[in-house]
Amino acid sequence: MRRGVRGRAPILHPHQPKRPTPHPRGPDCVEVNKPASNAAVAHLIAEDAVIEWPVSGERIVGRANFIAVNSDDGYADERSVQLLRILADGDLVVTEVEMPQDHVVYRAVSLWTVREGEIVEAREYWTSPGQDPAPRWRSGYVEPLLAD
Repeated sequence: MRRGVRGRAPILHPHQPKRPTPHPRGPDCVEVNKPASNAAVAHLIAEDAVIEWPVSGERIVGRANFIAVNSDDGYADERSVQLLRILADGDLVVTEVEMPQDHVVYRAVSLWTVREGEIVEAREYWTSPGQDPAPRWRSGYVEPLLAD
C-alpha cells in the first residue's frame, strides 16, 4: 500500500485538495458532494460487474442492474454523497462515504476491485450510525463515539 506521513496509508478528506494518484480510478473518479447521475456512474461499472451488499443480503449482477437499483423510485431524490476517505493499492480501492437523507444519515465502507478503469467487483457495507446499539456489558471498556 502506498505510504503517507508517519507510515500511514494516505487518507483524503473532502476538504483537502485532490492529489494525483497512479490508480486508474483514484480520488478523481467521483465528484464529491454532488449528486451523481446514473450516466456519470455507468461508465465506471463493468458490464458484468458483481456488487454485493452483505448487510441486506443482496448481490447485484451487471451494470444495468446496478444502475436500475440505484434509479429506483425509493432513491429518486437528489442524493449528495460525501467522500470521507479513500485508500488505493493496485486494483483495490476502499472508500468510506456518507449520504445524508431527511431523517437519517447513511454510511458505507466499500471495497472496490478495478480493472482496466472499470469496477468489476464490489462489496459495500451500508448502515446508519447508531443503528446497532452497543451492548451494556461493554460499557466499562469503551467510551461513546461522538458523531463526526
